[in-house]
Amino acid sequence: MSLMRIHTNIRINNKKSLMDKSSKMFSELVSRPENFVMIIIEDEKDIYFNRSDEPAAFIEFKNSDLKDTLKLSETISQFMESELDIPRDRIFIEFYTIPSAMWGYDGTVI
Repeated sequence: MSLMRIHTNIRINNKKSLMDKSSKMFSELVSRPENFVMIIIEDEKDIYFNRSDEPAAFIEFKNSDLKDTLKLSETISQFMESELDIPRDRIFIEFYTIPSAMWGYDGTVI
């Protein structure tokens, strides 16, 4: 299982499109089928960073096996900047490695 939760202070008009693109990007980044990728978008949140409420994003990126977080950070930041027009220096990403046995799915664990 893999999860990407996007928190942002902007309004996202076409969430379905962003979820589709994010799911594909995430799946490719972690080499997992899309049917094990979940995307959650929480827009119009109160986010205040660097004494400003200008467009910003906080992204939670969870997977059972994360490698090369520098590459992940670069790719995700570029993707979010392109898709949401949020400057890269206003995007924070938190990476979590969650062991497979800690993901429940379909009445079992993965």
